[in-house]
Amino acid sequence: MPQRQTQAKDSQGEMDDESLQQALNQINDLVQQLHRNLQFTVDKDTGRTVVRVIDAETDEVVRQIPSEELLAIARHIKESMEGDELKGAFISDTA
Repeated sequence: MPQRQTQAKDSQGEMDDESLQQALNQINDLVQQLHRNLQFTVDKDTGRTVVRVIDAETDEVVRQIPSEELLAIARHIKESMEGDELKGAFISDTA
């Protein structure tokens, strides 16, 4: 098994998208076998792992980490950085 994990990581030790999705699917399957209502996903816009606690009877999201608000902020920052809108936003003086 360590060999498989090594192949799924890039030179910086990070997992590729396919390997990450497989790991998340395995975790989701394990949690379902334990009769827990947790959902692990990856937010497509930010690439962040999202964990949701789901009410078994109502399918309502009881808790989400990170919250939708935090994901929205992360999306906005990412979009702003891609458009150079944040350039100089934190520093008012020039060198």
